[in-house]
Amino acid sequence: MPAEQQQRIEKWRKLVEANPDHELARFSLGSALFDEGRFADAEPHFARALELKGDWVMAYILRAKCLIRIGRAAEAKPLLEKGRDHSIQQHHQSPVEEIDAILADLP
Repeated sequence: MPAEQQQRIEKWRKLVEANPDHELARFSLGSALFDEGRFADAEPHFARALELKGDWVMAYILRAKCLIRIGRAAEAKPLLEKGRDHSIQQHHQSPVEEIDAILADLP
């Protein structure tokens, strides 16, 4: 892993340790781990971010992508559907299209 990426992960990990209920720090740590392909490590951070901010569409999408990549696709579908509902409520069409594409690929 490049040093820059490791520093990014450590920066967000320290913020999460200092403030476990900070949804942006959770999401950012999850994103940094996701970018490194560490899906099993990233998923719980997206899950916690959603517990703290239940309408965060990108957290739904990234958590679902993690679940799919770690072999838990059945758990991803309801998350994607909920994220899609929030996206429609927030008038964000682009995430709806992304979610629809992911759902179309699920068994």
